[in-house]
Amino acid sequence: FTSAEVLYLGYFSNFILMSAFLGIGLGFLLAGRKIDLFDHLPLILLFLVAFVVVTRIDASALREDSGQLFFGFAGSKARIPLALCLVVIFSLSTLIFASIAQETGRCFRHYKPLTAYSIDIAGSLFGIVAFTTHSYLGGTPLQWFIVAALAIAVLATRRTLFDAILMGVGGALLFYVTAPTVYSRWAPYQRIDVEKQGEQSFRLSANGIGHQTMVPVGHKEPVYDYPYREVVALRDGKPFETVLVIGSGGGTDVSYALHYGVGWVDAVEIDPAILAAGRRFHPAQPYADPRVRAHVTDGRAFMQRAQGPYDLIIYALPDSLASFSNLSNIRLE
Repeated sequence: FTSAEVLYLGYFSNFILMSAFLGIGLGFLLAGRKIDLFDHLPLILLFLVAFVVVTRIDASALREDSGQLFFGFAGSKARIPLALCLVVIFSLSTLIFASIAQETGRCFRHYKPLTAYSIDIAGSLFGIVAFTTHSYLGGTPLQWFIVAALAIAVLATRRTLFDAILMGVGGALLFYVTAPTVYSRWAPYQRIDVEKQGEQSFRLSANGIGHQTMVPVGHKEPVYDYPYREVVALRDGKPFETVLVIGSGGGTDVSYALHYGVGWVDAVEIDPAILAAGRRFHPAQPYADPRVRAHVTDGRAFMQRAQGPYDLIIYALPDSLASFSNLSNIRLE
């Protein structure tokens, strides 16, 4: 959720991960204290959601002053300093996990250490399976927040029940007001948005960052024509019969291959939401052509089992616009 709304966190997603670890540690350390952080959890969560979706944090200074980011919009209307925003988000995220961990630590007192540890591991495994399944099915963060609101309402005391209800209603209103008016889908990796830019032109964004365009043949840069003109000329005019496109995205590279008479195209795209957007919006409808077979998988994994041979392999858009994982700042390409 934060990576899709905050440009900076899309590149450094371990920022939130560190706040989670810190919050869980603090929560268990405070399990024996009288303060009840869980009583404030509904309002903390509501404030975090409100801060993220309303302020539209400004990251333009990074690109304009230090050149750290190369993609994205010019900035937010709020113009809130990025350093202040990151401190607020980190602090709120830490408090959220500390509130849950403190209550968890108190519950663990009723069990023997080994039993408590077994419950901890079982809960972790269940969470991983639930989140993976939800992501695979294209679920949205809003659904997670609904589950959180219901869980907090059930666990809340009479004193905090009103806050839990307020969090649920307030969160729903925030998501409704800020919901995108264009085509928007959640992939297992990111949020995908598509908007029409012209009569036959569509712009696809990943986590709010301009990623690729879907246009007819002849409307892209000359590099798209290069393999089928200059390279074919070097082959004494012999056209390509089989082509493999790694990172086929919305299908523009595939449409160029078809336009130049390629007999068979294997199109590999790891993000099912981007592939679905290409099937729906690309004006040339390349994925509907019987000469094309689309594969939803990782490019390297496909290369290891590819049947081939191919006359031409194109590395189209294998850039993730995000980190390789939460444990690294290496991008996929």
